[in-house]
Amino acid sequence: MKMNSKFFNRLVVYLFFVFGAVFITNNVALATNIISPNQWAWNDALKWIDFNNANGSVNVTNSKIEGYAIWGVTTSYINFDCATAHDGDCTTSYHVFNDSGVLSGWAWSDAIGWISFTCDHTADGTQAPYNVNTCNSGSNPSGVTYGVTIKTNDPNKGDFSGWAWNDAVGWISFNCDHSTDGTPGNPNTCFNGVTGVTYKVNTSWSGGTIAATGSITSVTFNTGKSVNYNSIMWRGLLGNNATVKFQLATSDIATGPWVDTDFKGPTGDSTSYYAAPFNDVPVSIVSANHKNKQYYRYKLIIDRFENGTSPTVRDVIVNWSP
Repeated sequence: MKMNSKFFNRLVVYLFFVFGAVFITNNVALATNIISPNQWAWNDALKWIDFNNANGSVNVTNSKIEGYAIWGVTTSYINFDCATAHDGDCTTSYHVFNDSGVLSGWAWSDAIGWISFTCDHTADGTQAPYNVNTCNSGSNPSGVTYGVTIKTNDPNKGDFSGWAWNDAVGWISFNCDHSTDGTPGNPNTCFNGVTGVTYKVNTSWSGGTIAATGSITSVTFNTGKSVNYNSIMWRGLLGNNATVKFQLATSDIATGPWVDTDFKGPTGDSTSYYAAPFNDVPVSIVSANHKNKQYYRYKLIIDRFENGTSPTVRDVIVNWSP
């Protein structure tokens, strides 16, 4: 069972006032901000993976990675976002999320399957039973923490770092220098090792500066009984270089209290948020923080970054079950 919470008129008017912007859809044409010649990742089976090529290019935004990289003489593709995939197929929704330079989620290749960008998929929209944290456990390929990040501060601003994993071909390296990304042994294989040369993926995206932010708190919703809260999602238009995120507050009584500290993200406090940067993609709620509660409110927070356009949020949907 789910509760669909609609407040279209009040929300759009409020956000227009905060941002003073015209709401538009994303540009269909995909540019790239990968800086040549630093456009190469490496895998022992696939060899070189090109992020900036006439047949395929990648673009980093404040909320996700768009487009597709290529490898091989007979071109094969790694798609980072189903909406901008090579074949444009979004039947199965997937994305590589970007949260201030920390990447998560999944990429897809028809040739090799799913590519994991982090060992912790608890808060990136991955559906059960795969929304788990396997870092430092024996249930991931290495038994240690892995992931991919983008450096947002000098030196080496814009450099990708770390590792992604695919069950068919193994590790994908985004930078030959792994001395500072938590790799065991801190290897730096630039000019030696497998490839014998320096390589990395670098982007002109470097973190983004928030140009405007706004939030709105919903009215109190009554589920009619004590329930558990499963997921939250929104519908509308994201815009460019913007993020949409939520916090949830629940109570046994209609009067709350509904103070700021009652609104919680996935870590169970008011300093974390459920990142929901994609329209129509449910984000799992940590149910232990809101177990057996009848009333709820949510807080919607939108950040618009420099050179960005403001989102339009038409629907917010909270999924709950007895």
